[in-house]
Amino acid sequence: MKDLDEITINEAYEMLGALPEFFPSVRWAFEFLSQEGYLKKAEDKYHVVNQSKSIKDNKNVDFKGIRNSINMIDYVLENWLDVIRGKVNPVYLFFNVKGQTLWEEYFNNSNQLYEIHNRWLSAYLSDLISEKDNVLELGSGYGSTTKTILQTYEEKKIQNFSYLATDISQILLKKLKNANESNQLSTKILNFDNVNVQVLEKYDFIIATNALHCAVNLIETLKSLKESLKETGKIILSESIRDTNSYLHQEFIFNLLPGYKYKEEEIFLMRGFLTKTEWEHSLFMAGYNNIKVYENNNGPIIAGLIVGEKM
Repeated sequence: MKDLDEITINEAYEMLGALPEFFPSVRWAFEFLSQEGYLKKAEDKYHVVNQSKSIKDNKNVDFKGIRNSINMIDYVLENWLDVIRGKVNPVYLFFNVKGQTLWEEYFNNSNQLYEIHNRWLSAYLSDLISEKDNVLELGSGYGSTTKTILQTYEEKKIQNFSYLATDISQILLKKLKNANESNQLSTKILNFDNVNVQVLEKYDFIIATNALHCAVNLIETLKSLKESLKETGKIILSESIRDTNSYLHQEFIFNLLPGYKYKEEEIFLMRGFLTKTEWEHSLFMAGYNNIKVYENNNGPIIAGLIVGEKM
């Protein structure tokens, strides 16, 4: 880019040697750089505006609290060209020894950019929980949400409840179970895209952190989950959320993974995070009532708590 005054996105694909399945990742990168002031977009061309600007020059950022995020972004950046050129499999990149370590640190409460999602979900749930609750968590991953919610029950001195943590990875579920001593915790392999054939119980709360935006068909998944709720049950989702036209830094990491893209009429597109309006529409179309989407109050819109009731 340093030697070019302007470039179209198609020229960028060719110059970077990107495979078609990674065209969405390249488009995202150019749009994000435009959003952050590094590039300027005029019609179908991008122009370099600022080559020296760096977030690491911002004295107002607490890098200690977000070090885990920066480490993961730096790791992806080092390998980004090889991934979009098909030289490195992104699944291998994230789940080799180094990748797994960075991944686990990223989805940890020591990472302030992720911890806020767990804390917000916990704070909301704290006013609702009671004895004999039956809780289902989707996409538990490395278990930071699980740990946070179990601590919430412990702080409220509630012991008579059940908590089912689910994921598509048996390895992650085993790690999660070993890290938590709660007698109320059980685990199960579950793909939320096919939840209607895998869940037999009814739940007071179905919760998830940054998971359901990856659903293949979000509305159908939400419909199936609604059938797994008790009549008075709630679905509560803590998600990264975009403003109308914003691009969130997390997508630089996630959009390389196969599940983050889909193909429509031979064109690769990206799922990405949703807006408040899109979440409201999805829950409404899935038949939920008393739908609420709470966005963060301070700074740009980056996070949301999404709530829907069965009745």
